[in-house]
Amino acid sequence: MQPWNISSAGGGGSYTLSQVSNELYPHSVRFDPTGYKMNVQWWQNGVDRLHHYTLQSPYDPGSRTLVSSADYNGSSVRNMDWSDDGTFMAYAQSGSGELRCYYLSTPWDVSTMYGYQTYAAFVPFGIQGVFITGNYLYICGNNTVQRFNV
Repeated sequence: MQPWNISSAGGGGSYTLSQVSNELYPHSVRFDPTGYKMNVQWWQNGVDRLHHYTLQSPYDPGSRTLVSSADYNGSSVRNMDWSDDGTFMAYAQSGSGELRCYYLSTPWDVSTMYGYQTYAAFVPFGIQGVFITGNYLYICGNNTVQRFNV
């Protein structure tokens, strides 16, 4: 079997994650490097919300316990990513084309977000996606991928 061959994928499970009946449209999920923490980005009644879970089994959403939730400034959010240490989160605001960011005082815990910032300088890129790794921030949009040192 070839690694990462999704044509043979199956049996992984499907999980209903909503905490209340009107939470719709999960946009993004991100695990910490250990697999024991999971953050899910939601849209709910016109409000973007993040849920932070701990997992009893690594990378298994079925073993989750909700730890905290937070509303955040967003609309037409398409994608979020986190620094490797979980202390910085950025997301694409595709409606306005902005990059929006928060810091976290407790890694991965969305209830500790602070320092909200908006960067309109990314509007010309038509931002649709964000990826963070090491000292680089990648922005996707307008048929390009841009790399920035951070």
